Amino acid sequence: MASSSFHCLLFCSLLFHFIVAPSLAKTASFKPKALVLRVSESVYWTMFRANSMVYVSNDVLCLGFVDGGEKPRTSIVIGGHQLEDNLLQFDLGTSRLGFSSSLLFSRTTCGNFNFTSNA
Repeated sequence: MASSSFHCLLFCSLLFHFIVAPSLAKTASFKPKALVLRVSESVYWTMFRANSMVYVSNDVLCLGFVDGGEKPRTSIVIGGHQLEDNLLQFDLGTSRLGFSSSLLFSRTTCGNFNFTSNA
């Protein structure tokens, strides 16, 4: 799955912030900066434009999320586009998932990341 899927209530809220709210008053075009998902009480995952918007053409960007329906198997499914250039660490011993923000801000990508380093 390239795009993420959200429970319909989450998806409708997301649509409101990206479609309805900007059109309430006449404004110039804008570039969305970030989408912040609250993972737990004190953990947030920030997705920047590179991971939340999909280029349709040179002049058109679309929100990279789909409505998962009213009875999805899970509230949120994170798709490949949102995972791109984010480092995930699965700690099987403690059943925890760690994640980075976009590696692009560190001027690297998963494609050139050194996974053999002990750093």
